[in-house]
Amino acid sequence: MRAELLTIGSELTSGVTINTNAAFLGRRLAEVGIACDRQSTVSDGRTFLQQAIKEALGRCDLLIMTGGLGPTFDDVTIEVLASTIDRPLQLVPAAAKHVRRFYARRHRPLQQAALRQAQLPKGATALPNPIGTAPGVWMRVSNQLIVALPGV
Repeated sequence: MRAELLTIGSELTSGVTINTNAAFLGRRLAEVGIACDRQSTVSDGRTFLQQAIKEALGRCDLLIMTGGLGPTFDDVTIEVLASTIDRPLQLVPAAAKHVRRFYARRHRPLQQAALRQAQLPKGATALPNPIGTAPGVWMRVSNQLIVALPGV
């Protein structure tokens, strides 16, 4: 299996945050017998991200992306992924319920932007996130597997 890791975030490309996710995920892949052939890091810019996703999907069987799944304006990973693979976004009720519960448990008002995190590409499975609001994503596209995980 040819695997690639794509880490996303301007905080990574600027050096403000050390990319510990890449090392962690590379080790975990190796532990289960999957060699990570390439690791790339891109900013939150839509154009760079779309190009990186297209290039990676042209080479790999497994694409693991991390970062850009949150509620802020620069969290565009899922939108760009959906556009790149030509799948519409759809609300995943279980993910929306998790976001609402997360806010309620902290006695915080629910921001409508937070519900963006429950919009996933059609056919995607939401992966539970026990420590944050953004679910991970698991999906097949043809014979490839795409996994998107929250960032640091």
